Amino acid sequence: MAFMDSGRRSGWEKLLGPSFKDRALTGVIKVDNVAGKSAVTRTFAKYPLKFLLPNKIVPSGIDAVWIYAISYGGGIVSNDSISQRVEVGPSCTAVITTQSSTKIYKSVEGKFCEQILQAYVGREGFFAVLPDPITCFKNSKYTQVQEFYLAADANLVLIDWMTSGRVDNGESWEFELYKSINHIYLEDVKADCSKSTPLFLDCLCLEQGVGTSVAERMRGFHVVANMVIYGPKLAAFRVKVQKKVQELTQKAFTRRKSCDLTARLRDSSLSAESPSTSDPLLFVSCSSIGPANEGLVVRAVASTTALMYDFFKEQLAHIDSLIGACPYAGR
Repeated sequence: MAFMDSGRRSGWEKLLGPSFKDRALTGVIKVDNVAGKSAVTRTFAKYPLKFLLPNKIVPSGIDAVWIYAISYGGGIVSNDSISQRVEVGPSCTAVITTQSSTKIYKSVEGKFCEQILQAYVGREGFFAVLPDPITCFKNSKYTQVQEFYLAADANLVLIDWMTSGRVDNGESWEFELYKSINHIYLEDVKADCSKSTPLFLDCLCLEQGVGTSVAERMRGFHVVANMVIYGPKLAAFRVKVQKKVQELTQKAFTRRKSCDLTARLRDSSLSAESPSTSDPLLFVSCSSIGPANEGLVVRAVASTTALMYDFFKEQLAHIDSLIGACPYAGR
């Protein structure tokens, strides 16, 4: 797969994979270094997508651009297709987030909706993708594809997560399809920056009608999340997150807790129909990625959305000095 040369206008075309060919873009963001600071130099969006670029999020002294990606009505309707491209230039920092969870409305006539993101991060750049979770309504169908291309010494934090649905309305894992694909590629310096090498290829697919129901498989958990950390600028952050995950894992899987948990997971009171929230559960694991283990993938499930928000807020506090604030504050 060809790697993007940020200095040439045709660079994006060289990266296009099958998910992006022949698609009409609904959003474009370009961040460049202007007078020594990160600045948005190009922005384009059309229905159903809108970008907000606040300028009072980041304290003075911190170089970071914040971008809110918003869908009209706070959600995506059946047959909608949102396709975005983001370019973060060398030595720039950009954060893309949302104002609240993205609602996926019910499928009409069997049609699905989709979101597609393709992003390039230049040398020593930093891109933080920190959205609120996807919430799929009953009978909805949703797919998303996210591809990231990282130049040498580029940095990335990616959070990708979803909830079981409108639990307060009695809906829990009642969507028809949820599919999320995340691919991350690294610049191949040996190929004179013209090629990329896969770093992380991941797909989560939850579909009704394939074996047992999604609700039965989830056994009372209501949130599924992934977090990917990569890049030299995030080395200390990666170590702190890994240490925290190890602490949580050790706490959760002591001999006593393991025995109690096995019994609870087998009990019908922890089923999707009657979730137990008196003692919220959070399970977290992690693994290293990259040629020299310079990246980290964190996978987590939780019984409540609030529990997952708290976990992410605690971890993201370690990079406040890079991004200026936590997008989940107040959640």
